[in-house]
Amino acid sequence: MSYYAQRRGKLLLAVGALIGAVLAASGMLESSQEFLPEGTIALVDGAEISTSGYLSLLEQMSKDKRSPLQSADRRQVLNRLIEEKLLIARGLELNLAYGDPRVRKTIVNAMIETAVSEVASARPADSELKRFYADNSSYFTQPVQLRVLRMVFRGADGELRARRAHLALADEPWQQVQQRLADEDILSLPTSLLPINKMRGYLGPTLTDLAANRAKGSYSDVQVDGSGYSILLLVDMQQGSPPRFDSIREQVNSEYLRRAGDDALRDYLDQLRDGADVVIDQDLLHKLDALDADGNPG
Repeated sequence: MSYYAQRRGKLLLAVGALIGAVLAASGMLESSQEFLPEGTIALVDGAEISTSGYLSLLEQMSKDKRSPLQSADRRQVLNRLIEEKLLIARGLELNLAYGDPRVRKTIVNAMIETAVSEVASARPADSELKRFYADNSSYFTQPVQLRVLRMVFRGADGELRARRAHLALADEPWQQVQQRLADEDILSLPTSLLPINKMRGYLGPTLTDLAANRAKGSYSDVQVDGSGYSILLLVDMQQGSPPRFDSIREQVNSEYLRRAGDDALRDYLDQLRDGADVVIDQDLLHKLDALDADGNPG
């Protein structure tokens, strides 16, 4: 073969390679349809784009679009799916799944939703919900409710007036003693029944527990209360009772599904961990524990 013939052949090969590269970059050169698995509209570096998912996306898009979808619209949707696959693959190559907290959070939340999705869509039978309600009736029971009156005594003579008021209550009505000897309560208690947790917000845990453990209609001894003194009267108390199942069925159902979802997620995480090779730096953990034992922040 002559020198010029050889150069011509090499030039044609180079031109052919260049054209192929341009076509591949522009997306005009695509894999043969013969290699597509059944139910797949496209392959992107081996990652499948399902036909059903593509058609579902087109259907959703057609509902939001006033005019019928055109060929260009369908191509655009497919191109977006292909680009999405490419971006995800590149993100994985760059280890964004581990390096970017936002990506990690998104993936973790998606996996949690996947793990509990079957439970979340479940419809437990009434018999199962009633059994769950019976086993957890205390959770659904309303808390103890209290109605409490309080006298407050402040100032240098606060204790003396409190002692006099306590003695006077043996013969005089509560309101009369309060008007004569007590100070105005800056944080006056509501006159209605309050759940015990809300009552603690007014009285604090010590005085609330003191009132809750008294007989109805009885008053307490003089109690030191912050910068002053208090006397408490338990006017009324209602013990919590479980409501009828029919009245809180939806609440029971929600709690049932929430706990079932927690259990499903825990099982899923245990399976993942059992199948993984996890190595932990126990020496570092022991060093941190030693810092805690020494009283250092850690």
